[in-house]
Amino acid sequence: MDKHVTVKGTVQKIEWTNPHPMFTIEVRDSGKTETWLIGGPAINRMEANGWTKETIKPGDVVTGTGYQFSDGQKIVRLEKLTLADGKEMKVYGR
Repeated sequence: MDKHVTVKGTVQKIEWTNPHPMFTIEVRDSGKTETWLIGGPAINRMEANGWTKETIKPGDVVTGTGYQFSDGQKIVRLEKLTLADGKEMKVYGR
């Protein structure tokens, strides 16, 4: 994980399970659609930073910032998520 990225898209699926909650988003870029996975830390760490399983839902437009896997997979290790209303949700400290 050495590439810092920001991806914006529409939430397609939420898996609120340990060890890592995963959000699937559809990202549209230059007429092309890509599917990205955004993974958070353990649920208890996310909840300690204000997250609940209802923080985001399918259809929401979100912007995820974090580190992409070094092998090029479209997977982000989440640092923060910006909701459609501009609210930032962090996962490692407030």
